[in-house]
Amino acid sequence: VLVNLQHTAQRVVVAGLLPFLGDRRFYLADDNIVSWMPTARRIGELLLNGESHLMDPDMWWAGNFVASARYGIWNPLILGLDVTVLQLDNFAVAMLIVTLVYLTILASGTYLLALEYGAKRWLAALAGLVVSTGGWTLWMDATWWTPQLTSLAFTPYVWIAARRVARGAGSPIWLLLAGWMCITAGNPYSNLVVLVVFIAVAAEFFDRQNLRNMYVLGASLVSIGLVALFVYLPFRITAPVGW
Repeated sequence: VLVNLQHTAQRVVVAGLLPFLGDRRFYLADDNIVSWMPTARRIGELLLNGESHLMDPDMWWAGNFVASARYGIWNPLILGLDVTVLQLDNFAVAMLIVTLVYLTILASGTYLLALEYGAKRWLAALAGLVVSTGGWTLWMDATWWTPQLTSLAFTPYVWIAARRVARGAGSPIWLLLAGWMCITAGNPYSNLVVLVVFIAVAAEFFDRQNLRNMYVLGASLVSIGLVALFVYLPFRITAPVGW
């Protein structure tokens, strides 16, 4: 499994490099260059300077990172990239590395999800490659709105963990962790995606004779919902005075 994961990751990296070699600004389109990347870099600077990354009054309305919710300030991986990769002076290379990280995470998760459903390893590897380098993922999510790519990258892990909990083969701790990483990615649509995944898994494994796993699954959903409330409620509360 690890060998196939490695091969899948290598192919995704190559596929992600190809458009970059043709256009160095490929991953710096639209909102990525106008908003997300510069602000994420600024958040990293605040952390490196020992300052709070929750708000930057110097940025006026744009500096309320808690209310914005889009910059993943509660996500450890995102913050880690903010203080390391996004501090590179070459913005194009920085965004290339960030994007390849998320594409690799997505490909690996898709590969494992396919195995969870009983797919052969070569088909699982193909699924990982196709999902992570498909048209919409590579040409839209990866190029213009990184938070959407980030939430998508963690969705397969939520799906795997939920399925394992539902069939009594996994711990809800992993489900909560995957849910946290997905919800805090900065994409509000991830809330709906996680809900749909839970409903689908519950429908697949519902058994009136053994409801214990369904209770655990439901409790996990409530817990992840509280995370979503914590992350996105400030956005809703400040909407009347924001833009």
